[in-house]
Amino acid sequence: MTESVFRDHHSRVIEYYQLIEMRLRGACAVIYADNHDQWYAGLDTYENDSFGALIHKIRTSQKETNRVLFSEDDLACLDGIRQARNFWCHACFGGEQHVKFKKSVISPPEYAKKLEKDLRDAIEWDEKLAEIHGEAFSQWRNAQKHS
Repeated sequence: MTESVFRDHHSRVIEYYQLIEMRLRGACAVIYADNHDQWYAGLDTYENDSFGALIHKIRTSQKETNRVLFSEDDLACLDGIRQARNFWCHACFGGEQHVKFKKSVISPPEYAKKLEKDLRDAIEWDEKLAEIHGEAFSQWRNAQKHS
């Protein structure tokens, strides 16, 4: 992987991590909301929470409300996404084992494969989270029709 491809993929994976965090904030809000207005108002509650804090809040709020959006396997996968995010945001350029470029090629080469995998995983989870939100809003509409 060349340096320019790496930098493109790195920017894209960071973008998807930010989208995932935004969607996790929405998931926290949706667990406690009974309608769209409550969901929207609830977003501010989680605005400054970290990725890890959001996963923890989802886990505990699902138990409190019995409104389950994520399985334990889903939450474990999201924690893996969080760990990958922390590497690409905080350690890839300055950690003990960091990315280097030799003649514009990424070194060590394993980081190229890791970045490609992490980008695919982030895109997949962004799409999955979008589906979860869509299902939650459909449930609200159906519940409002029957109330």
